[in-house]
Order: sequence, then structure tokens, then C-alpha cells
Amino acid sequence: MTYVRKILEKNAAKKKKAKEDKKNGIHLSEKKVGAGRPRMKLDWDYIDSLLAAGCSGVQIAAHLGMHYETFYMTCAKDHDMTFTDYSRMKKAKGESMLKKAQFDLAMQKDKTMLVWLGKQRLNQTDRPQMKHEVPAVVLEFIDLLKQTNTKSIELEEVSTDKNVLPYAGEAVDEAEEK
Repeated sequence: MTYVRKILEKNAAKKKKAKEDKKNGIHLSEKKVGAGRPRMKLDWDYIDSLLAAGCSGVQIAAHLGMHYETFYMTCAKDHDMTFTDYSRMKKAKGESMLKKAQFDLAMQKDKTMLVWLGKQRLNQTDRPQMKHEVPAVVLEFIDLLKQTNTKSIELEEVSTDKNVLPYAGEAVDEAEEK
């Protein structure tokens, strides 16, 4: 089991314990507070915008001034999913928003955006199709191949003729029949 999965399970157990404590009348203020650095409060709307812009988890953690593993664990605790799943979801949203904005620009007759989208999505190019000229030597070689192929076909036709026998064994057999 991975470390992040353990954290997710631990988080679920803590939530279950908190519900039981609430039923029993124990409030958070009465619980013993652990030692260590206080937990950093993260602005997840801002983090979502950074993910939508295409930033990686390591980049965001550095931007926030925290270690990336701490950032990943905080995401797992706050959202009950791994950072990989969370970031994939937010980046996909950002990519779809970007595509929509590009499409809207193209529909507003932005020629540059129309050309770019045509190249990216429709495999269009600005170069006209080039015509390839075949050298005369290659054409002569092709003609020679065609002649060779027709001769081999003619030989096959002759060898399938009933008057010509392909090998001597058949000639002996036919001579004995006569």
C-alpha cells in the first residue's frame, strides 16, 4: 500500500472518529493538540487556477513555499483523492477552457487563430502540394520491369499450353500412352 493510500484511509478513520466524538459530546476544542508546525491553510481556488494553467504539483508547492510531498499529502487529506487524480481533473478543465477560448477567437474572424487551429486540428499546411518529377532513368527502369513481367507471363502461358510439356517425365508418360 502506498503512503498516500495510507493517509486516505487514516483520514477516513479520523472522520469516522470525529462523528463518534460529536455523538458523545466531545468537541474539537477539548481534544489534545499535537506538537509540530501548524498546518498551512491552502487556497484551493488559487491552486485550481494554477493547475488549470498547466503548472505541475512540484511547481505549485515551490510557489507556496512547501515541500511537494507535504503538498500532495495535504491534497489527499483535504480532497480524499490522490494529487494525481485531482490535478488530472483540474488540468483537463483548463485545457477545455483554453480550447474553447481559441475556438471563440477563431469564430470572431481572428485569421491567425483560424490558421493555427486549421493546422492543429485539421492537418492543414501553408505549403502547397509539391509535384514530384520522376527522372528519366527511373522511367526507363520501370519500362524494363514491365517488359520483364510481360515476358514471364508469356512464358507461363506457353508452358500451360497442352502441346508443350513442362518436364521430361510427362513426355515419357504421354509417349507410353500412344
